[in-house]
Amino acid sequence: MKEDNLAVECNDEGVEYFETRVSDVRLSQVIKRSPNHNSVLRKFLPPCISSCDNSMSIPFDYGFKSKTLLAIQVNIFECGGIVIGMCMAHRLADASTMFTFITDWAATARGAIEDIKGPSFDFSYTLFPQKDVINNFKPFDPMLTREEDLVTKYFVFPASKIVELKRRNVNNIVCQDTSQQNTSPCTRVEAVTSFMWKRYMDSVRAKNQTQATSVEKYGALYTVNLRSRITPPLPANSFGNIYTFTIALSTPSDENDIDDGLRKDVSSPNDLNLVGKVRDAIKKIDDKYTRKLQSSEDELVNDVKPLTSGEAIFLGFSSWCRFPIYEADFGWGKPTWVSIGTMALRNTVFLMDTKSGDGIEAFVNMAKEDMDNFEVKLLADQ
Repeated sequence: MKEDNLAVECNDEGVEYFETRVSDVRLSQVIKRSPNHNSVLRKFLPPCISSCDNSMSIPFDYGFKSKTLLAIQVNIFECGGIVIGMCMAHRLADASTMFTFITDWAATARGAIEDIKGPSFDFSYTLFPQKDVINNFKPFDPMLTREEDLVTKYFVFPASKIVELKRRNVNNIVCQDTSQQNTSPCTRVEAVTSFMWKRYMDSVRAKNQTQATSVEKYGALYTVNLRSRITPPLPANSFGNIYTFTIALSTPSDENDIDDGLRKDVSSPNDLNLVGKVRDAIKKIDDKYTRKLQSSEDELVNDVKPLTSGEAIFLGFSSWCRFPIYEADFGWGKPTWVSIGTMALRNTVFLMDTKSGDGIEAFVNMAKEDMDNFEVKLLADQ
């Protein structure tokens, strides 16, 4: 990465690689997901990362001390078990590209050359060619924090819980775009994120009541992979940051009419439930929207203005569900557990499939007090 953080220099220096021997903890203890999950997993990550600095001028760094773009650490336990820690700078590529790299690397390691797709560079630079950087555009700044302020906890939504959440929304998905209303069942991600967003709003409201403050707007920020939303769709192995943001907003008046993500009064056409708000926000990211992004950044700047202006309190969601997370077989079998390591983003939720594929693990980053309040509301309905 060049000094201005705005360009990647292809110098063929390779990837930073480390190996460690682990003797102070057993792999079985790691898999049990201890309460100090984040500090334990951090030991298995390459030493070239650190927590993000609030003073950073360029977003999406995710804490690299150096200009390192990709680093790997292989941790070998006395029992023979292995933990592979990997860090990829978001300035280089997104989660889809990261998982393409992991699965190709694993296929190479086990000698399955026929399974290697390789990265495709045919579209990213033509889809979004290099432009002048938008001055002072820092969409993540309100969510950046120093690591010592953060608590990371994980919550598991088994298949049975997801079925229950989806059942609550049968025939009650109300969208501004009526063409999307009740056209398809509530998805797993819609159900889980709407449920978590509602509990987060409840926790903020309870905290504000004790402090005699109020919130005018709540927001849910989603990252959306553009590859499948463009016509014609891009190959899954298209390299780069081919994603955008979308925001769902709710006001206290909306919230008062919502119970567990459902409208209490389904006769009111202006009263939208949270699942409908989430669906509206995500469904609008289509080929037409992407073409607007290609011609001008104004669409994105306007869409994220509630976040950058500070007018709403946000919970961010990034879904890694349906990525081939558990398919990375390096020759000794598929992984037992895949986890987020560390991410210095406040009020952010990362979703991943459970190993069975029918559940969801949610990794939540919040300040300790906010996490305590959120956990109370979340677990009250588990």
